[in-house]
Amino acid sequence: MARLFLFHKNFFLFIFAAFLIFLITLYLIYSVKIWRIRHSNAPNLKDIYPEANPFLFEASENTAVLLIHGFSSTPREMVYIAKSLHKQGFTVRGMLLPGHALRPADLEHSDSSMWYTAVLEEYSALRNRYKRVYIVGFSLGGLLSLKLSAEHDDIAGLTAIAPFFRLSSHHFYVKQPGTLVKFSIPFVPYVWKSEAYVNINDPVERNKHICYDAVSTKPLHSMLDMAQAISTTLSSIHQPALLIHTKEDKVVCSTGTEFIYNSISSKDKEIMWVTRSNHVIPVDYDKDIICEKIVSFINRLERNY
Repeated sequence: MARLFLFHKNFFLFIFAAFLIFLITLYLIYSVKIWRIRHSNAPNLKDIYPEANPFLFEASENTAVLLIHGFSSTPREMVYIAKSLHKQGFTVRGMLLPGHALRPADLEHSDSSMWYTAVLEEYSALRNRYKRVYIVGFSLGGLLSLKLSAEHDDIAGLTAIAPFFRLSSHHFYVKQPGTLVKFSIPFVPYVWKSEAYVNINDPVERNKHICYDAVSTKPLHSMLDMAQAISTTLSSIHQPALLIHTKEDKVVCSTGTEFIYNSISSKDKEIMWVTRSNHVIPVDYDKDIICEKIVSFINRLERNY
């Protein structure tokens, strides 16, 4: 009996030791991957892909539209909207947020205050030159456009596409992914997008999409903090507002857009729901109909001037 007990004890100790070695091995592999990201000499995304750079399409001398891209991405995802607006005679500026279109490690050293400062500088430059400036933001850009609109009532109109407000639980497998991100920063400073991570339904556009494959959790948490802070200032938004989202979004929860709609004080406000797209709506299957809607929205407002 004593021998059997000793056998079981040694067996469980062996299993525990093997499992511990397995975890240590995984941690070492993960640590090496992080070291490689932080010390990478790879070219910047904007040097590899010219379309990842900021752009300016000049036309109107009176009206300009500022486009703000999403988290870990580039201005390229806003080009389709930009061309549609430019055809209508609007000057269009597609800005680049700090930490983006470079290397993943550059995003780790950026935060919401840096992003908002850059947006404010871009908006001020346009406002000094043009009589009216409209804002169109996607995801993180949508969140920044809400903050800008709450603080600057001279914005002519606001369009927020899938605004980042609440994370979806789809890829995190927990009901409160924001809490998970917050407490994982010291232990999981980076996450990698696997093949299962799909945020564009159109396979052609998915293959052309330019973004980071690895994302730091630190700026992601900063974005979540900004969303929480903005939630208390939404009632300060009085400008005409167009919100665009899809119930099929696997990244940002669409209930956040409904909360935004009910919280802003705009008398002229609307939610447009699309059905064929995932998170990155500006390049997905519904890109044509949202471009028509945005152009129609801004043209209608322009007729008042």
